[in-house]
Amino acid sequence: MPTILNLKEQQVNCYKAEKTIIKNEANKLLYHVLWAPLGMPVNAREDFKTDGTEHLFVATDEDIIAGAFVLAVHSDNTVELRHAAVAKTFQNRGIGKQLWAEAVYFAKVERADELFLYARNTTIGYWLKLGLKEDSAWLDHAEFKKHGIRFKKMVYSL
Repeated sequence: MPTILNLKEQQVNCYKAEKTIIKNEANKLLYHVLWAPLGMPVNAREDFKTDGTEHLFVATDEDIIAGAFVLAVHSDNTVELRHAAVAKTFQNRGIGKQLWAEAVYFAKVERADELFLYARNTTIGYWLKLGLKEDSAWLDHAEFKKHGIRFKKMVYSL
C-alpha cells in the first residue's frame, strides 16, 4: 500500500514500482544522480548487480520520479539497499526518509533480520541519522576510489 507524504503543499507517493515505464524512469534517475557525474556508462547499475531478488521503490510527485531505492532480498534473511537516489530538485524535502520508511516496512514484511547498505563516504552522516550503525572499516571499489569515494557497510536491525 503506497504511503503519502505531504511536503510543503505537495504530495509525494512512495510505492513499489511494478510498471515497466516507471522502472525505466527510476533507472534513469538512479543513473543521473549516482553514476553519470562520475562518467560511468548508462548500464552501470547492471555492472554492480549482486545476488538477491531486486525490488524497486519510487517516490513520485504526480508524473515525476522524485526518488528511487533498489532493495535486494537475500537468502540469509537480510535485505540490502543496493541503490538510493533523490532527484536534485527534490532533495532536502524528506523524500529519502519516506523511502527509507518504505524500505524498513518492506524488510519487515519479508521477515528479514537486518537491512544493510554500503554507504558512500559522503552519505554516512545521513544514514547514521536514520538509525543505521557502521559495520565495517573503509571499503574501496576501483571504479569509485579514483573519484575519492569510499564505502562503509551499515546495518539496521529489524
